[in-house]
Amino acid sequence: MGGIHGIVESLYRWFIGHGNSPEQAYINSVESITGPISERISKDGMLAVYQLMDEQEQNLFKQAYSAAYHPLFEILWEIYDEVESGNEIRSAIAATARHQRYPMGNFDTTEMWRVGTTVRANRSANQIPIHPITGGIYKYLCKINFIFTSPEILVKP
Repeated sequence: MGGIHGIVESLYRWFIGHGNSPEQAYINSVESITGPISERISKDGMLAVYQLMDEQEQNLFKQAYSAAYHPLFEILWEIYDEVESGNEIRSAIAATARHQRYPMGNFDTTEMWRVGTTVRANRSANQIPIHPITGGIYKYLCKINFIFTSPEILVKP
């Protein structure tokens, strides 16, 4: 879940930086993934998301997919190495002890999640768009996550 949270937070900020209102940025990031993208993937597979788009949207999708390759690959490789080595569970246990002394704050108090409260209250589920940039990044995350969880596919150097 941390990966998805990081992706939607960064997409939200990217959309705002590219002129979207906070509400539209939330729709293009969080709502796009949790609504039509996930629904389409679960019903018809990942390729169906791409096939729904026109040529211009497909080009944006491909650009986002390609741009996501290196950073997501590196981050997920590190995460799965941490799990495989046992460091991840040791870190989780240590964090639990720290959180008893210094409780973790709620992430739903960030700007994005406050905006989301308003968007979700006013949304029309059948009008949430599949944003091609969000779709391209999310598709790559799904693909690379599958590769890392399928040891017969992953060949480490």
